Amino acid sequence: MVKYRVEHPRDRRTYFSPPFPAHDDVVYSAGLIDGEGWIRIKCGNGRQRDRYYVTVAVKMTDEAVIRWLAATWDGSVSGPNQPSNPNGRPSWTWSVTHRILTESVLAQIQPYLKVKATHAVNALALLREPSTRASADYFEIQARLNRRGPVEPVQLKVMGGSE
Repeated sequence: MVKYRVEHPRDRRTYFSPPFPAHDDVVYSAGLIDGEGWIRIKCGNGRQRDRYYVTVAVKMTDEAVIRWLAATWDGSVSGPNQPSNPNGRPSWTWSVTHRILTESVLAQIQPYLKVKATHAVNALALLREPSTRASADYFEIQARLNRRGPVEPVQLKVMGGSE
């Protein structure tokens, strides 16, 4: 794997280059994220209240699939998480939070998403938006998209304009 450096002046750590899996792996990953996963925008806390973070994650009881996602896309694995139901099985979670890796995953799976396509477009717009003021708008849009129950139509922003 080729390594690259993040250009932020305070972050000089070396990271691996974003992965580019085979087409079938991208499509399968999109199906997993669409059915078992989530795309979340989270607001920072404390001194980083104006920072927004995108997470792509999948939680399921099949550890092999979670390990496969980590091997394919990088990211982290947590688990086993004990179920609240005594008859339930332990679950595992794969997640990607690094900005460059998250953008790479979303950009590759977005054409194949059905349920979470709007979530991915909104999260990609936030990742590519240089303004923190506009980031708050993407955060609010994502919060509406992630609500349970019927979802009202959402007008997405596209780099300073509207779609």
